[in-house]
Amino acid sequence: MAADILQDVASTITRTISQHRMVASFEVSAAVIAVYDTLLNLNLEWCFVWSSPWTVVKVMYLFQRYLPFVDSLVLWIYFQFSTDPGFCTSITKAILWMGVGGVLVAEILMSLRVWAVWRRNKYIAATLGTLYVGCFTLGCVYFKKFTDGIVYDNPPVAIPNREGCYLTGGNTILYKAWIMVVVYDTATFILMMIPVVKAYRTGGRAGLIKVVYQDGIKYFAVMFLCSMTNIILILVNPSFVYLFTSLERVLHSIIASRAILHIRNQSSKQGIFIATGEEVRLEALDLSTIPNND
Repeated sequence: MAADILQDVASTITRTISQHRMVASFEVSAAVIAVYDTLLNLNLEWCFVWSSPWTVVKVMYLFQRYLPFVDSLVLWIYFQFSTDPGFCTSITKAILWMGVGGVLVAEILMSLRVWAVWRRNKYIAATLGTLYVGCFTLGCVYFKKFTDGIVYDNPPVAIPNREGCYLTGGNTILYKAWIMVVVYDTATFILMMIPVVKAYRTGGRAGLIKVVYQDGIKYFAVMFLCSMTNIILILVNPSFVYLFTSLERVLHSIIASRAILHIRNQSSKQGIFIATGEEVRLEALDLSTIPNND
């Protein structure tokens, strides 16, 4: 009987450590991807972000762009040094909520692209605002329930050279928060494609339309696939609840950043694109100003 109990304890500890290391590997991968993409786009970022005047949009861009690096530093502390259950709980919640903040800001930047394509239409602004508040308020409620369920404790037996926290409890409601992300991303993708496809069909095949159209499809496909993978993994194997979180957070930052950089790069060359026979300026995505509608 005692032997069976010890075997169960050993099995649980081994599984927990294995999961901990797997999550750590994904966290490192996410950090490497963030660094690589930043270096890859450093020239564009200098031209269209750092060299532009300081505005709210620029601050949002830089916040969501470089927050993953702060996450990585905190995660390094988390995985290397923290063993106290109370500290583990606090730092885990801080990391997760920082990630939420980055995703929310990235979604605002992506929404600005949709608004720009619709020529800053006030009804589209109201639709986007309603969808944003509805989806992400509910998503944050689910996320709060998820973080409230996180439990750390000391392992039942001493583990030599133990690194990082020992997770003993939690829940899988996080998948509902990711569903809210999928709903909002799908809605904004549809809203963005309506005027862009119309412009493309009526002869507007200038470079800027291609950037918006092609990037829109690619970015949505990547985020949809990543979010659905996250949801499926959590439902199929609850122990993977943390596995894709940082990776998806980084992808949100990369996609939002690239969307703005690519459009600003193309519009700096072309300036306008043709939509239903009218010249439409995409200055709404300029990091220096968001003009009023005529």
